[in-house]
Amino acid sequence: MRVAAPEQSPLKARVRLEGRSLEALLVNLTETGVGLAFKEVLLVDLHAPVEIDAELPDGAILRCPGEVRHLTYLEGQDYPTRLGVVLHPAPGADLGPIHRFIQARRTDRSQGFRQG
Repeated sequence: MRVAAPEQSPLKARVRLEGRSLEALLVNLTETGVGLAFKEVLLVDLHAPVEIDAELPDGAILRCPGEVRHLTYLEGQDYPTRLGVVLHPAPGADLGPIHRFIQARRTDRSQGFRQG
């Protein structure tokens, strides 16, 4: 699910990657993964472990480890480095905040399509 849309801002995230802590935008979120955008140009190994912290609009915190599965660079973008990350939540982790966020965005988009 795209997090950002013309009327919705991307979410800010803090990402720990290869011993560094970086600011990022969370631009996509599904039950199994996230898309992240970085201002920095990064060279990251595929399968590198990451830790993601982001505050969802309802105040819930998304805190989850993951693994880099995709890296691309979009020249000319404000946030040119994009990472696709598969989430690896701990057994028994509460994924309710992710599910509620995704459902809320689906509802918002559906209502937008009906009005537009």
